[in-house]
Amino acid sequence: MRGAGSLRRGTIILGLLAAASLAWVSGCGRDQDRAAPAAGCASDKDCKGERICVQGACTDPPAAAPAPAAGPKPVKPQVKEFRMAVHKLSWYRSRYKLWNEQHPGACPGSLAEMVGGETEPKMHLDPWERPFVLKCGDTAPEGHPFGVLSLGPDGQEGTDDDLRSW
Repeated sequence: MRGAGSLRRGTIILGLLAAASLAWVSGCGRDQDRAAPAAGCASDKDCKGERICVQGACTDPPAAAPAPAAGPKPVKPQVKEFRMAVHKLSWYRSRYKLWNEQHPGACPGSLAEMVGGETEPKMHLDPWERPFVLKCGDTAPEGHPFGVLSLGPDGQEGTDDDLRSW
């Protein structure tokens, strides 16, 4: 019994190998037919030089599109920088409350004065390396005695990317 089962398995394996060989040989013929089509082309490889295959015919490639006009680069969202700026603006609000308790109704001359000069000058730069803008007195935001402004990534006041403490 053991010999008959082995013989049957061997026969099946030989049959599968024969079928695979037949498929490979017949596949080779089809690949040769594709490599040299009777008329036109089947892929860019069938065309000579820089020509390409389009709908079965070798043609010249389309002309390159002109480069877009150079203009200002769009400002990308900068989540990390915005979060840092919001954190600093919140810190300035809390420092102003402390300062205002000691100097009621007065405006600080600068952010460094308001925080007691205990920070480095770089502390008063926003994440885009521009100074925060102090708004107090005549320049204070409407309805607020005090405010601090970051001009945002574009560096221009009055645009949508400005960050405000008020």
